[in-house]
Amino acid sequence: MLKEFAFTPQVFDPNAAPNDPRWREYIHALVMAIFRVPAVPPIVVSGLYWAGSDCAWESTTRNLIDSIPDGEMRRDAQALFTQITKHLVQRPPGADWPGEEEPGWGQEAAFGHRREPLDRVVAQQVGSVPEDAPRAALSCVIASDFWNLLHTERPAATNVSEAAIPLRLVLRHSDLLVISMPYETCEEFTLECIRRACQRPAGTKPPVIQIHRNAPASPEAKAAWVRSQLAGRLYGAEVHYYFWPEPYRERVVLGCRLAEIGGGKVRPAVRWGVYISHVWGEGDPAKEAPSHFSLLPPKSAADHLKRIQDQAATLGITPVRI
Repeated sequence: MLKEFAFTPQVFDPNAAPNDPRWREYIHALVMAIFRVPAVPPIVVSGLYWAGSDCAWESTTRNLIDSIPDGEMRRDAQALFTQITKHLVQRPPGADWPGEEEPGWGQEAAFGHRREPLDRVVAQQVGSVPEDAPRAALSCVIASDFWNLLHTERPAATNVSEAAIPLRLVLRHSDLLVISMPYETCEEFTLECIRRACQRPAGTKPPVIQIHRNAPASPEAKAAWVRSQLAGRLYGAEVHYYFWPEPYRERVVLGCRLAEIGGGKVRPAVRWGVYISHVWGEGDPAKEAPSHFSLLPPKSAADHLKRIQDQAATLGITPVRI
């Protein structure tokens, strides 16, 4: 599943390592490892020091790249940066302004890691990042074992909390979550996903969450029970249950951004889609094969969202606010 990387702005600046002639090779290695894959890039990138609508990491990095005097090197850095900005996620700012030097950005990444775990912090000079963060030097990206963490398999879950861990970054970084868990046996897992999605750092906008499932005998009683389970744990999030007479049968989680389309209106745009073979709690864990989580290609994820929306509209489902 997804991993979260943080890069200091100086990673993109060959002038930050003037004695290393292999900088361009490192940049190419990053592009090939992250973006030259057949399906979905398996990482998100920390937008460090993101306050309001402004990401200081993005503006600082862009300024560094624009100042690279060598045209070919500048184009290489811009190509990677352009790809990475499509996968930025918000990281609320630390107490101190990081400044223009790498140690400040290393401290900022470490601060973010202490609040919410990062998988890797990459810096030109590894000593710029505090030791308590999972740090690595840019020169390490050409090592054969550097990318092993993208393929690490988690052990089989033994409880519902462990079962939701693969979805952590999707639940944390989505403006809108559309979750299809069609059957009553998915309910405990659904509630765990909602709780995790609502547990966000101060300064982070709470999500809107849509749950799609089959209609129980008494939707009103089910909604009241769900409210009792989530009481005091929504932290400003909006949760809407869609009770289907004919359930959308796929177990999918769609993480969306809400894109402004003018006139105060927004449109959901899928960032990540996850297909789940089955979820914890649907059977005897001792007899079940491990649940399998798969990142969906962008078009497949978008198609799921459209089908869910269209079929819910056709069925005339009125969502119930929790």
